[in-house]
Parts: sequence; C-alpha cells; structure tokens
Amino acid sequence: MSEDYSTYNEEDLLVILQFMDDSPTDAKAAFLELYKRFNKLLIGACMKKLDYHGNDTGHAGEIVHNTWWRLKDKPENYKPEKAQGKSPKEKVYRYLRGIMVIEYANWFNGRPLPEKSNDYNIVYDLDDDSKFKNERLRALKNLLEESDRPLLGLNDAEKAIFFTYLEYRPDGKKIPRQVRTMLAEEFGLYGDDSVITYYHRAKRKVQKYYKDLNG
Repeated sequence: MSEDYSTYNEEDLLVILQFMDDSPTDAKAAFLELYKRFNKLLIGACMKKLDYHGNDTGHAGEIVHNTWWRLKDKPENYKPEKAQGKSPKEKVYRYLRGIMVIEYANWFNGRPLPEKSNDYNIVYDLDDDSKFKNERLRALKNLLEESDRPLLGLNDAEKAIFFTYLEYRPDGKKIPRQVRTMLAEEFGLYGDDSVITYYHRAKRKVQKYYKDLNG
C-alpha cells in the first residue's frame, strides 16, 4: 500500500514522480496527489485562454489531459533551482501552467501530441549531437574551428539560443514555441520574448565578427 502523500509539498511530489521505474506505486500516488491539487486550477486557466481567443471552452479537458501526460512522461524536466515562485505550490503551478500553455498552442495550431516529449532539443554547442540540418550552421561550425576567437564572444545563453535558432529556423524567423520555452526555462529568462532578444543580440555579435574578419 502506498504512503499518504497529502502532507507532502508539491516539489517533493515531483521528485517522487521521477522514480516511476523503481517505485511505480508511490509515483502513481504522488501523481494523483498533484492531479488533485492542480487539475481544477489548470482547467480554469485553460478555459480562460480558450474563451479569450473565442474558442470552445469544452476543449480545456483535452488540453489539460495532454499537460498531465507530458508531466508524467518527463517529470525530471522540472528544475527546482530555476522555478519561479515563493512557495513549492506556486513554483509547481507555474511550471504546470507553462506546460499547459505549450499544449494550448499545440491544440490551437492543430498539432498532434507527439509520441515523446523530447522531440525538440537545444543546441548547446556545435560539437553536440545536432544533425546540422542547414548549411549556415555547418558553415559557422567550420568558421569557429578555424577562428582564433572561439564562440565569437557569446555567453552560454547567447550561444545556445543562436545555435538553436540556426538549427531550427535558418531564415531567422521564430523557432517553435516549445523550443523557445525550453530555452527560457534553461537559462532562467522571463518569457520567450527574452529568448528572441538574446537571439538578436547574439546575431549582432556574429555579424560584427564577420564584418571585422572581412575588413
């Protein structure tokens, strides 16, 4: 019989959820406790978004269901040190609401729920597992390998955001919202607009490097 988790705080419940393989009964009980605490709040927040955009609020259940699916699939994606809020409850709610917003965007754009939640990835370095799907990214990799100014003076956030943009959208347009959300969470940025700002700042540094290189 699983333990009573009604007295556990929300972050502790997420930790227990991460041990689904080792302690499935406890993980399930922790998941159900989180569901009991947050499902109505998420449904309400989702209904407000649907109503604001003139959509049927009856879709909230489907969207929030996908939110819970994502949490259960990848509970380790929650990073307590990067969570925003004054209490464990506020931090976890904001995290879950962020997932719900992504799922709302997926529903709004008619995107099916992927089989795995890690379909997207951040390109931290040009030597990581990126497939380099475009010529500009490969060209930049070659330039950096030959340059005596590695990484062009980009900090970690600028580097990852710039490389990720090149990987997904070499035309400079917006990358998928899921990826922007991942980047914002990874580097503690406030919303995906900050990700766009970092991209343009990095882009200016790269352009200046090219200009200086070519005289």
